[in-house]
Amino acid sequence: DKKGSRPLNGRCGRVAACCILRRSKRGEAKRTDEYPFYKKADIVVETKNESVEKTVVRVLSALEDYLKNEKKSSNNTLESYMRDVEQFLSYCFANGIKKIDKIDSVVIQRYYDYLTVMGKSQSTVLRVSASLRCLFGFLVKKNVCTNNPVVSVKVKNTEKKLPEILTDKEVLKLLAQPSGTDYKSIRDKAMLELLYATGIKVSELIDLTVGEINLQIGILN
Repeated sequence: DKKGSRPLNGRCGRVAACCILRRSKRGEAKRTDEYPFYKKADIVVETKNESVEKTVVRVLSALEDYLKNEKKSSNNTLESYMRDVEQFLSYCFANGIKKIDKIDSVVIQRYYDYLTVMGKSQSTVLRVSASLRCLFGFLVKKNVCTNNPVVSVKVKNTEKKLPEILTDKEVLKLLAQPSGTDYKSIRDKAMLELLYATGIKVSELIDLTVGEINLQIGILN
């Protein structure tokens, strides 16, 4: 996670890669995002006109665009997936793996083991697994690889702990907190009572409209 150990360009570099211009035979500017990277079998393809890093940036930029526009991923998901993929590729490059056909289930498993040795939690490994599954799913979709090596590697699920619940005394104490008679106190008390009585999520409470409340029979639509 140290900045000095990341050989790849960051988010700004990925975005900037889509805006690099090249000159056509007529001298007109042309966007290089038309370059069909997905027709190549290598993740890293060093050509006469493009460096290794720029080609990697192009792949990452295409993945980022896929997550944004096709998968409609949230900003948090996008950031974590891209970070996980960059770190995985850094690991591959550091171990001499620069071609997509060299990344198989054995490499994936070794990377998971490496993360565990580095002290990463099981939940982190699970998240990384989801990120890599997405990466290779994207590469399969673009005909870069024929199969997804992540699907055959099993990751143990973290133990799900039973949620801790409040005692009756604690519940009454919580509901009694907004004790004033001003607007905010009445609002807060109504929100707490509604959450406790219905079990709805906070996000559902926030999105609740007056039209969805039937005060006559006391239900939420």
